[in-house]
Amino acid sequence: MAQKKQSLANKTRTETIKQWAELFLSFIVLCILLLFSYTLLFLKPYIGFSININNGLVTGVDEIARDVIQDDDIILSINNVAPQDFNNSVEENPMIQTEIGENLHITLLRNGDELQVVMPKPPRSEHSFLAGLTGDWIIPYPFFFAGLIAILFIRPRSKTRTLLYFFFFSFAIWISAGEISSIGYWSASKIMRVFIWLSVPIAINLHWLFPLPFKNWKKWVSVIIYILPVTLAYWIS
Repeated sequence: MAQKKQSLANKTRTETIKQWAELFLSFIVLCILLLFSYTLLFLKPYIGFSININNGLVTGVDEIARDVIQDDDIILSINNVAPQDFNNSVEENPMIQTEIGENLHITLLRNGDELQVVMPKPPRSEHSFLAGLTGDWIIPYPFFFAGLIAILFIRPRSKTRTLLYFFFFSFAIWISAGEISSIGYWSASKIMRVFIWLSVPIAINLHWLFPLPFKNWKKWVSVIIYILPVTLAYWIS
């Protein structure tokens, strides 16, 4: 009888530890999302227009920059740094390193002609800040709360349940990292790629077990399908 009580007490203690570990993981994920959201809202540089850093295409121009920049211009470089290199690091991003009021030296293509233009870096307008508050920063949070709901309310604990909240958390992190991946903070582009690739084996494993489980695979298979995509993502980035 005493042995049975001791076993029950150990089981209860183990369950409590697991519960707190899951809640601590949720807290860490939430802190990461809040850090990325803060970066997007308050640290992302403002220059009066938006650029697709993959090809330099201007995708939007605020009124403050319309005398210099036009929609569909193609930015070749800003302060001699190509848009494709903006996210290498904070130190290499001219939009961050240039102070408000200092000149941005911009090389661009307009209607096939290469032009050199100069414009002072403008202060962030109230309109642009309010637009940011109603923007995409909120998208990762429904996925985070879906994972938290899985932790708090789905019982019993199982591998399927764990994979479910892992999937939601990884999805939330790569979306949030992707929103700031173009500016070089916190190695966000690498984090985005790693968690995108990580979500693939998590999804495969989840659907292998749910709704109908297939035959269990060997442990070494799990090691390969998780380590390989993450390693490739980090190496490629």
